[in-house]
Amino acid sequence: MRIDIRSLRAEQSDEAVRLLASAFVTNPINMAAFGTNELARNEVFFRAGIKLMKGTKLVASDGTRIVGVIHWARSPQCQVATHDKVRMLPQMLS
Repeated sequence: MRIDIRSLRAEQSDEAVRLLASAFVTNPINMAAFGTNELARNEVFFRAGIKLMKGTKLVASDGTRIVGVIHWARSPQCQVATHDKVRMLPQMLS
């Protein structure tokens, strides 16, 4: 098996969102926010969030399949701006 690590491309976003949602569906914070086993709600969260993530976004791929996602940004640039939070609110509420 060979793992390649590259920048997240726009066409990989849906697969990255599914992977992140699956990975975090049992996270206690996500469970408190979205409910137990709420994969669809986690997907909505990460679909909105991945667009707002500042800094570096990388994916680890095994061939054409994404097997990992990482994102980081230096503090305080990692914080989501208030106007972005407001813009994201309707999607999160639905």
